[in-house]
Amino acid sequence: MQRLRGVECQWAITGGSSLLIREIQSSAHDIDILATKDCAVHFSKRFTDITVTKINFSEADNVRSIFARYIVHGIVVEVMADVSNRLADGEWHPNREWTACIEHTFVDDFDIPVLTLDYEKQIALMLGQNSKASRIEGVQRNTY
Repeated sequence: MQRLRGVECQWAITGGSSLLIREIQSSAHDIDILATKDCAVHFSKRFTDITVTKINFSEADNVRSIFARYIVHGIVVEVMADVSNRLADGEWHPNREWTACIEHTFVDDFDIPVLTLDYEKQIALMLGQNSKASRIEGVQRNTY
């Protein structure tokens, strides 16, 4: 996280790492970062020494985005920008709302932007990750 200090662009941790930071789950296999396109390009220039996959367009089963992969102290960090998710009907849905769904949490005095639990739950439902959405909803029910 030290390498992200001073980065002045819009980004947020999402996925399993976001839930790990909030102590909703006990582990994450990587760190997923959602970023604006400009921010993803900034990361690609700042992290050339730890780049595994250079920034480029990528498409998987249910996600397409501008994508890059880095290794930081043995941890895989994946940065995505201009993300679209494939819905159950096969249509692609641009994921543009995330920039309005950022909140901040602190870990070891480091301000970490994360996506809100409401937004994480919305994306999980969109991608058919019902157990993840239920786990988030359970935490929200017990917190609020």
